Amino acid sequence: ALNETKTAQETSTTAIKENIATLVSQTMQVSNTAERLSNALTSESKMQGCWGEQKVETLLHAIGLEKGIEYDAQEYLRDASGSIIVSDESSRRMQPDIILHLDTTRDLIIDSKVSLSAFVDYINAETDEQRSKALAAHLKSIRNHVKELSKKDYAAHVKYPRQSVDFVMMFVPIHAALQLALDNDHALWREAMNQGVFIVGEQNLYAA
Repeated sequence: ALNETKTAQETSTTAIKENIATLVSQTMQVSNTAERLSNALTSESKMQGCWGEQKVETLLHAIGLEKGIEYDAQEYLRDASGSIIVSDESSRRMQPDIILHLDTTRDLIIDSKVSLSAFVDYINAETDEQRSKALAAHLKSIRNHVKELSKKDYAAHVKYPRQSVDFVMMFVPIHAALQLALDNDHALWREAMNQGVFIVGEQNLYAA
């Protein structure tokens, strides 16, 4: 009986150790995933832009739109002769993230290159001072991107026979990041729209 009790205790102990090991492994996986996301959001804007573009494409697929037919991704804007258009403002080739074909003639430009590095700093802030600085940087980053998109004036470079609506959609891939900005800068959305930039998150992009 003593041996049976000892064996049962050893079996129980082994099971507990295995459960703990499994729990630790799962916790590390969650932590690693969060860390990878944080690293992606705080890395160069190109990676952030690619992630944002993927979210837009996932949404477009979810509502039944097909790439190459209802929309194009990372396509250069070209003039009537087929040459790539270069921005007068930046001297860079015009390459919007998404060109959504609303109908047989009209296009809608969607941009997803919004930097969320300051938003991650806000989430990770440990003091009110750090949080305040990160919030200010987040609002500045959003406003600066609005200005950049306004200067690019993508709509003016969509050539006949196609035409673009007179605004561009600026997609913010994390709802909390967009809501934080709008809650703390009530004029942001209106001022952006006055510059031809419609700031959207996943929900209102879907609705639009």
